[in-house]
Amino acid sequence: MISTSRSKHSSPKLNAQNMHALPLAALRVLKLSSAGLTTQDMQSWANAMESQPAAWQKLQKIDLSGNRGIRCEGLVALARGFRVGALGGLEELMLEDTAYRDEGAEGAVALFGAMVDNQCLISH
Repeated sequence: MISTSRSKHSSPKLNAQNMHALPLAALRVLKLSSAGLTTQDMQSWANAMESQPAAWQKLQKIDLSGNRGIRCEGLVALARGFRVGALGGLEELMLEDTAYRDEGAEGAVALFGAMVDNQCLISH
């Protein structure tokens, strides 16, 4: 499990510059609540998922709650990861207290559609 949150003594946020250093293929849980992540970070994640979908496939839980910088476009970008099958093993995605709720349903609809299309988060 990788876990981080923003505080005076926390690790830097997971973004395009340092994401490559993570052992993603071995991770099951990625807990990044209140880590200062933004829509731009979600776009970087989507690019990484598209280029190496297999590296993300074992993730079972992603906690992005409390990242108020993740806006509607961030969820649309995250949906790209589902569409390429990078998040096919995901069982739980936490998005509480992110800013997408303030902007309408486009991001949530894109994300939900991609999950349904790839049967993600569906009990077997």
